[in-house]
Amino acid sequence: MTETMYYLSKLLPYIVLFPVFAVMLLALLYLLFKKGMNNNNVSLYGLFLGFSKKDILSLALVFIQYIVIIETLFLKELSFYSILFIFTPILMYGIINLEFSNMIMNIISSLFLLVLCFFERTFLSYFLNINRVWYVFFLFLAVCIFIVVLDTYFLIRNIDNLAVKRINKEKKSKNNGGIYGKS
Repeated sequence: MTETMYYLSKLLPYIVLFPVFAVMLLALLYLLFKKGMNNNNVSLYGLFLGFSKKDILSLALVFIQYIVIIETLFLKELSFYSILFIFTPILMYGIINLEFSNMIMNIISSLFLLVLCFFERTFLSYFLNINRVWYVFFLFLAVCIFIVVLDTYFLIRNIDNLAVKRINKEKKSKNNGGIYGKS
């Protein structure tokens, strides 16, 4: 029983931070829909209309990985669970789409982000525990900003891969005569 409670206590930061990010995402979506539909919104929403269930699951996995990387910036320490939550969605994304070259690139990018998170933790612990100097704090901020920018780039790259795959599939079906075949 105590072992179970210990492992549940290790998951507490994720249990607390996930609803915060979910509420922030819902608030952002509410603000987007509240503005009304204009040309930019229609083209953005139209990008996701033709997705199959597999593509929607892949998109959700990419967003989960993005949120977990951003969430690790606020955790006290990197644990085994942090690493597991970083790599699991990307591995599932690669297996679902059967794109092993893309999966290898995503694993390398996740490893790079994990190393950056380690540097971020090192700078923060040095600043808090050893010496409070301004340049260490600015290094910490620079690494945090770099992690967010790089993670956003990887998110957009994966969404672009999904969208291009869907567009190519639509072009192929049009060339084959649409859904009813050639006439």
